Amino acid sequence: MDEKPMALCACGCGTTVRSKWVRGHHSRVNNVSQRSDIKEKRRQSMKKRHEDGIMPEPWNKGKTVADDERIASYGRTNSSIILSNEEETARRSEQMKKQWEEGNLKPLSGPDHSQWRGGTSRLTERLRSSHRLYKLWKLPILQRDGYRCTVCRRGSDEVQLAVHHDGERFASIVRRHMPPYSAYRELTFDESTVVMEAIVSYHLEYEVSGITLCYECHDLAHEIRSDSDL
Repeated sequence: MDEKPMALCACGCGTTVRSKWVRGHHSRVNNVSQRSDIKEKRRQSMKKRHEDGIMPEPWNKGKTVADDERIASYGRTNSSIILSNEEETARRSEQMKKQWEEGNLKPLSGPDHSQWRGGTSRLTERLRSSHRLYKLWKLPILQRDGYRCTVCRRGSDEVQLAVHHDGERFASIVRRHMPPYSAYRELTFDESTVVMEAIVSYHLEYEVSGITLCYECHDLAHEIRSDSDL
């Protein structure tokens, strides 16, 4: 079977790829705020507005530390003065250590963390290594696709393969099966085992759709799906 011809990354960097992008380079085009041509247009537009008097020049343009006290005072905040004092820094460290030992400081992890999502991360890791999910759901899909990526057609002897949820999202399935109390505390090992078995059974009962992808095409599939949600 003929190999898929190499192409150049769509961002214009000149790197050869088998898919459309080098990993992460899609943001160079899709994230318009970071594109060099957009930045240049904004710079020229701002320059013209200054020249036409529509927008005043920055107050600190052309001024130096010797010319303006406000510029000279930059960085001279109370925090920087305190942190520059070694004795004060040591005192504050001891104070925080004492508060930690007395239980007055809590670690920013678990439900106390601002980015807490119900403890799905650890459960997801367990699911990815689940023997039952692999044997009953992933393995049949790999066998059906001939142990080849369905996009670039490379086989397991060339690349590492993954089974991608091409219909219902894996994260959505996991979140749907999380118990309500997971928003307030972490699941115990036994509780996460029950949830994990329910998720595996869901894959089998509802015949969740999946396809075989290599790691590179798998990453690209998630990047494309994320862009489509914007």
